[in-house]
Amino acid sequence: MTSRMQVTLDPSLRQRVSLKADKMGISIAEYVRRTLEKDVQPTVAQSDVTKLFDLGSSKTPSDIARNKKEMIAESLYKKLQR
Repeated sequence: MTSRMQVTLDPSLRQRVSLKADKMGISIAEYVRRTLEKDVQPTVAQSDVTKLFDLGSSKTPSDIARNKKEMIAESLYKKLQR
């Protein structure tokens, strides 16, 4: 169920909001709803995927399928030591 809300804007802000909504082809109310929805979305921590690459850069090939847990742990340990 939606509820009605009243907001007071100074004329300059009202004009900028109106122009932005017009450019988007939506009403001011829809623009405000979308803007608020974006602002209150729960944030999800972003992981740095580059940490997964080049973990075990050794000169000789290795069989990671056999000792993968140990090899990953060793690589992470070495990265943390830098």
